[in-house]
Amino acid sequence: MLRDLLSDRPAIEFLDGVAHPKVSPKRTHGRLQFLLARLLDDQGGANGEVVPEWRCKIGSDDAEPTSFVPDVAWVSDSRLALLSDEEAEAPPFSPDVAIEIRSPGDDLAYLSRKIACYLATGSLLVLDVDPLRRAVTAHCADGVIVFGDGEQLKTKPVTWFSFDVATLFKAAQRRGS
Repeated sequence: MLRDLLSDRPAIEFLDGVAHPKVSPKRTHGRLQFLLARLLDDQGGANGEVVPEWRCKIGSDDAEPTSFVPDVAWVSDSRLALLSDEEAEAPPFSPDVAIEIRSPGDDLAYLSRKIACYLATGSLLVLDVDPLRRAVTAHCADGVIVFGDGEQLKTKPVTWFSFDVATLFKAAQRRGS
């Protein structure tokens, strides 16, 4: 039952039953995670919950388990209300909004498969945040939009969530006063 033990550790994800260790974040990754969680909570916290590193047991189209730990997740209150307290600890579905922040060394093929899996299993919006390019790629059922410096992220599926991309990355780089 090694898989059961590992599935409770936030550092391991499963895609179709195959273990994938999460990359350890560094400062910029952590800052972006904090800032995006705060933005999501400020804008959507009245209608849902924001949790960093929230394991979601999203299931799979085949018999193999798929369980992700998005850097930041938002789940609507209406969906959470259907769950027991125990189920809410690791929801049996994809979050409405999933945010993945890239780290150097990330497996981009895995990230691509992961984003597709989120969308196929119920996520409305998946953000791929790339600190090196200072870009945020929004994935939704309608397609993919890349937002860069000087642009305001705003999408159709989650109209209440918006932020200035340049401001986000500038805040992530802040070091003291």
